[in-house]
Amino acid sequence: MCDNALLVVGFNIIENRQEAASEEQDQTKEESYFKLTLPGEVEPCGLFTSNVDLDEEREAAILDGLREVEVTDNPVLLTYSSEGKAPLKSQYIINDNLCDTELYVLTEEEFWKQFVCIRVQGFLKVSCDVKKDVVLETLQELGKEIAGGSVGFEFPHSSIYLVSDSNVCEDSVDKLLTDSLGTENNRKGKKGNTNTNNNVVLDSRLHFLQTSEFYCELAQRMAPVIIYSKRKFSFMELKFKMDCLTLVSRECKSSNLYGMLLNSVERHIKRVERCFLEHLDGDTTPADFIPQAFHFIPPGCGHFVTLVYPKNKTPDQLSK
Repeated sequence: MCDNALLVVGFNIIENRQEAASEEQDQTKEESYFKLTLPGEVEPCGLFTSNVDLDEEREAAILDGLREVEVTDNPVLLTYSSEGKAPLKSQYIINDNLCDTELYVLTEEEFWKQFVCIRVQGFLKVSCDVKKDVVLETLQELGKEIAGGSVGFEFPHSSIYLVSDSNVCEDSVDKLLTDSLGTENNRKGKKGNTNTNNNVVLDSRLHFLQTSEFYCELAQRMAPVIIYSKRKFSFMELKFKMDCLTLVSRECKSSNLYGMLLNSVERHIKRVERCFLEHLDGDTTPADFIPQAFHFIPPGCGHFVTLVYPKNKTPDQLSK
């Protein structure tokens, strides 16, 4: 959603299936997994169908699917037809009714003039018992800590930082992009040669913030306590790279950008959770399990797709 317009950048094709309960659960998991592969600020916003004449049962099923869309109160339905002058028809759902609306197709050049990808990188640390449930619980706690605003975002080659209370800045992302890339070009003696209308990925760095309470806790005097427990246990202390993308409008205010980047980091942590859930087993040691993000932009796809795999696993091991 941008400037009161709903922008569709891609589709997820789901096969037609029977209405069995187990298959419905599989489809829900598939849709949830698909959402995790999307860049930040890209959300499921509607449905696509190639059926022109919808019967009552099919239309009711489509309306039920549209009601599940969370990103907007007026999800979109795109209908493709090989007949007629306009092969693609767009409709919004308003008050449980499908209403026709105008459709405008952006070229790739027009799209990247309006939007930019911000790539946030940093390091996350996990210290816990090597058990799936404990690892997932630790990652969930890490996600809650980050959601609480304990991190900041730095933009290299500039003096710009975004922290949780950075709502005083009203500069647009486009100005932030120009300042960041422009400063780098100035160092190279190419002042004024920056063109921000191209497909650009803007780098950002994730930093954890130290609060005043942290230093107050250090200042408290506490008696040393040593607890000795003689037992066999497995423990992992893992530091892995965090790497996620966020698709934002160039007109977006910097005061709103912090929350967008925060949501993108939270989504990436959920990707890592899924990676641990699928690939961590009793034979895996922490040294063998380092989650690594891979960004793809398939031909004809309007956005990046992000997947997380264990770094040292072979393709044969991943396919099992």
